[in-house]
Order: sequence, then structure tokens, then C-alpha cells
Amino acid sequence: MKCWQCSEESETAQAVCASCKALQPPRPERNHFDRLDVPNTFQQDLTELARHHRALQRQFHPDRFASQDDRQRRFSLEHATALNDAYRVLRDPCRRADYMLNLRGMDVSDESNQVKLDPLFLMEILELREAIDELSGSDTHVERGRIEREVAHRYES
Repeated sequence: MKCWQCSEESETAQAVCASCKALQPPRPERNHFDRLDVPNTFQQDLTELARHHRALQRQFHPDRFASQDDRQRRFSLEHATALNDAYRVLRDPCRRADYMLNLRGMDVSDESNQVKLDPLFLMEILELREAIDELSGSDTHVERGRIEREVAHRYES
């Protein structure tokens, strides 16, 4: 990637040019995990995630670039916005799961990707859950075992 200011070629597209120290535009191909420098896994240490976010926000905060030219102020704002978006997605488990599926080419909001289940099957599941919830008395474990065996038998067949 070439620096917009000095045209120096950089092997690794850093946020700041190694030669002239000019802030570079954020790379759109970077995913949220890379942007915040955290592992690309569902399990996230939220304290560590917040720490990375704060450190990077300090580095790219628009106030630090107030005396720079328009281009670097704009890049700073773009970096800060991208960091905030990444943090907002990765700190929420549901958004994180959706984002991870999207990275792997699966859009869960797309109707064609939705799992369709037979309404009779769903009704059966509800009835089984109700039966389990209604168990009481000293022989609860016996009745639960009977239900489990029945479900296992039906599953096998």
C-alpha cells in the first residue's frame, strides 16, 4: 500500500506511514477482530476488548489530529468510527455471532437461509417440554427417564 502523502510503499499497511508519519486511511478489508487486535473467536474477554478499544481510540481520536490537514482529520474520524463500530458489534454476543456468520458467507437475516421446521414437530417439542415442566413428586426422575427413553427411541427410528 502506498502512502498518500509521500508515496512510499509499505509492506504492511500500517495506520501511520513509517516514512513521513502521515495517518493513512482505514483499510476497509480489515474485519472487526483485526481492527481491535483481538482473536477471531466467539469467546471474548470483554475487559480485554474494552482495553484494546480504549487504547486504539486514544491513538486515533480526532482531537489528536485537530492541527493536521483536512485529509488526516478525516482519516482520524474514519478510524475512530470504524473502531466504535467494531467495538459495538464485538461486545454484544448476538451481534458478534451474526457478524462471524457473515464473515463466513452466511447472512442470517436472509429469508432463504432460514431453517424451516414442520409445525407438528414444533408442537411435539412444546408438549414434551410442558410434560417435563409439570413433573413433580418423588418419582419425577423415573418419569423423566421414561420421556428420555421415548425421545431416544423416536430419534433412533
